[in-house]
Amino acid sequence: MSIEILENDRVLYMGKNFDEGPLDINCLIEWPSTITIKLGNKYPDDTNINDAGIVINDKSVILEKVSINNFPLEMQVMEKLVDNIIYWGFNGEVKMKFTEKNPTRWLLRMKNKFELPRLTWK
Repeated sequence: MSIEILENDRVLYMGKNFDEGPLDINCLIEWPSTITIKLGNKYPDDTNINDAGIVINDKSVILEKVSINNFPLEMQVMEKLVDNIIYWGFNGEVKMKFTEKNPTRWLLRMKNKFELPRLTWK
């Protein structure tokens, strides 16, 4: 599968036929912004189905984590961001819209919880 990530028309990442396993992509964006993730090079033979009709192997991308300014998004915020689709096993595109001028305001508007490490002294 191939993946291309764009901010408006600017290419942030382009990869073709990446290996199985986690793919960590870091990029800086301007706010507000629309991120487009384009997926391609998936073919019918890339999905294997057993005799019972159950998918046993599939070429896909799974969105597992998004962090903004080192704050991870909660799963329900990630799902809102991509219309509840975090498993992408298709050729096509997904858009993420960051509508605020300020990342912190966007995180607050989306009701993302902030887990801050606590410092302790002895």
